[in-house]
Amino acid sequence: RHGAREPLLRDIGSSWKHLGALMGLGIEQHYTLGVLLSQNYPHLVNGLLPGEIHIQTTDMDRTQMSIAAQLAGMSREQLLDNTRKLTNFSVPFDDKKLVDEVMDQLSRNNARVPTRLMVLPKHSHKLEEETLQVHPSNCIALLKGQEKRFKDTTNREMTLYMKRTIGDLRVLGYKIRHVHDLKDMGDVLFGRFLAKKPPLDGIPYHGRVYNDTVFAFKWWNFYNLVGSKP
Repeated sequence: RHGAREPLLRDIGSSWKHLGALMGLGIEQHYTLGVLLSQNYPHLVNGLLPGEIHIQTTDMDRTQMSIAAQLAGMSREQLLDNTRKLTNFSVPFDDKKLVDEVMDQLSRNNARVPTRLMVLPKHSHKLEEETLQVHPSNCIALLKGQEKRFKDTTNREMTLYMKRTIGDLRVLGYKIRHVHDLKDMGDVLFGRFLAKKPPLDGIPYHGRVYNDTVFAFKWWNFYNLVGSKP
């Protein structure tokens, strides 16, 4: 799963750089995961060369950047060994710099660690034999299951459960009509919180409206997309 990303939709008055793109926080999350993997499984990670690694990911920048950051974390000790003589250089998570900067410097200095160019080629199109992502747009069974869930009792119950929150958001001036709008709003609110942006007017972080709206976003992804109740 990719790390923390920007919301998919633009909210009022915000200045997101790239909607849906991985945040610096998401890069740090996967870098940290890579460090933990190298510490927990040194017998599998130590000494690996780029040519010995095969990576498969969806054709999305946020998933490709996540695995690139994770590989950098897995190669942390090798990064340190290869960069001690460089000036103005530090390992990304240790000083909060984006992993992309590290990747660029490493590629210019020919360090022998996995880099995005080596293990994560961009796909200009989907090959027939590749399943890059199971999604309603390319899986009939998933699409039919999702359409059935949209109309089921659980969704109706959730709409009734969230009626108060939807009403509160309308009073505050937000155009929320149903749970689908609510989950989009939850994506925006959670993204703002992760990015340390100020809360939207009338929706303080961790207040009831915020918590209910973010829950609707998480619930939607669990239930309507993959059919599991959180």
